[in-house]
Amino acid sequence: MFLGTMGFQFYCVVFFCAQFKRRAEETGIIINDFFLDDVDVRAELSIETFSLEMLHHNYSIEISGLFSVDYTLIYSVAATMTQYLVIMVQFAMKDV
Repeated sequence: MFLGTMGFQFYCVVFFCAQFKRRAEETGIIINDFFLDDVDVRAELSIETFSLEMLHHNYSIEISGLFSVDYTLIYSVAATMTQYLVIMVQFAMKDV
């Protein structure tokens, strides 16, 4: 029960971080498409520059700069746990 709760909590954290990253990346596209017709050239240039800055910004959420929190983290954790499980089974079979 405890392991399932922790697994669900881990999935929720990764899910919300991935959703935040996706929505933050879409903001630059939305702002770039949102030009008002009656603005002057200077305001239009400022909006375009700001939207380009947003498009080139990295919005990934990192933990202490070591790794990104996204869906690949779930696959990495599952692969690592499986690898250690296989090693533990091999050592257990060696003792038999």
